[in-house]
Amino acid sequence: MNPIAVGAVLAISGLALAGCTGQSAEEDQKVITIFGEQGAQIDLNTNSFTKLIEEKFDVNIKFQTTGYGASEATEARQISLAGGELPEAYMLVPWASQFSQAELQRYGDQGVILPLNDLIDDYGPNIAKALDAEPGFKELTETPDGKIWGLPQWNDCYHCSYPYKFWINTQWLDNLGMDMPSTPDEFFDVMTAFKNEDPNGNGKADEIPLTGSTQQSLVPFIMNAFIYNAFNTGSGATGQPVSLGLDGDTVQMQTAQDGWREGLQFMSKLWKAGLIDPSAFSQGGDAMTATGNSAEGVLVGGFTAMHPGFAVTFGREDHRVNQYDPMPPLTGASGDLATYVLPSVPGATFVITKEADDVEQKVIMEIMNYMFSDEGHIRGEFGEEGIGWRAGRGRDSAGHGARAQSRRYSDGRGERSRLQRQLGADGTGIRNERLPQRAGAAHGYLYRRGRRTPVLPSDRALRGKGV
Repeated sequence: MNPIAVGAVLAISGLALAGCTGQSAEEDQKVITIFGEQGAQIDLNTNSFTKLIEEKFDVNIKFQTTGYGASEATEARQISLAGGELPEAYMLVPWASQFSQAELQRYGDQGVILPLNDLIDDYGPNIAKALDAEPGFKELTETPDGKIWGLPQWNDCYHCSYPYKFWINTQWLDNLGMDMPSTPDEFFDVMTAFKNEDPNGNGKADEIPLTGSTQQSLVPFIMNAFIYNAFNTGSGATGQPVSLGLDGDTVQMQTAQDGWREGLQFMSKLWKAGLIDPSAFSQGGDAMTATGNSAEGVLVGGFTAMHPGFAVTFGREDHRVNQYDPMPPLTGASGDLATYVLPSVPGATFVITKEADDVEQKVIMEIMNYMFSDEGHIRGEFGEEGIGWRAGRGRDSAGHGARAQSRRYSDGRGERSRLQRQLGADGTGIRNERLPQRAGAAHGYLYRRGRRTPVLPSDRALRGKGV
């Protein structure tokens, strides 16, 4: 899933509904207004996938857009809801401004959004198939009384499900002749060597052993060597409680446990030794990336992130991102080996509003149903065949058969249209072609140069461990 979300300046386009422009009813039904988020490198109104959808379904799509920042996106969405000119549909991303379950119930009861059950039955066979095939998806989608007010993102995103991986500079380990650390004490020794022994070889004491950001906190990875820390923080619609856990069937505050105090003592030891970037707990993601991309050379020894692109830009000429590999979870006295977070969250990234008439409801649902097909998903996620991806041997252009191969991972040049983000799957059998050795590393499963490979507990085994 991987989308790299960066805070963007609020940019709601003042698109008026076609019904207010004096067009005929038939002309109006060919114009669908959709509210959605977009990054700086994508224009949803001119994106080639949007153009494909317009041609395929004989419709003109007009996007009202905002950026990916949670506060900006949520504010823009609320202005859109209250502004008197609703779009026909919302297609959102979960980390920015998706609808919560409570909002879905409220707006559904108010008649602002429409139930989708009959529309799925009539025009959404691919959606119905997905709901039947994935009980967890259906559970996130339906209210207790069986109504479906919207569709959430069902995401097989491995870098999202283990979000607090630690990426260590294995080139520096090689330069210093050190092994991959496996315990807190070994980790401390390695970071101390990164600080004092000039692993980047420039003769300067400019190394930053550890860094992080407010979005990619160091705390969960380190704390899990001492006590289970499910998730550190969240923002916007996807905000999650900090440091709750289970003791048997009892919910407890992890911060009140002895293991948490031991973890804090170790964090304090790292801090007092000057091993943690002073900005690690206050800087935003852009600042962390700027440090990782420093023109002075490679300065960072390790960082916590979903994938290394959060700290070092993919596609740089010096290929410095290749110096970083995921480090196996540290083994402490009573900590857990891994933290699983279900990548999908309850609520909805897609809804249809009361502004859509019967014809528009049909077209919108047919568009969504297409995006639940293999062809629609691959075309929306990776762009045009021969440009963004190519079919592997035995695979046709619709994506069936052998494994497809993506030319781009998340270097900012792929389309990754917001239309298809409703599917949200990074794990569709698409293999990274640009960085073949690191295809799995981006998801936290491959370790190069013969270093130890961790055996992660199964997703199902971990789903009930944290709250």
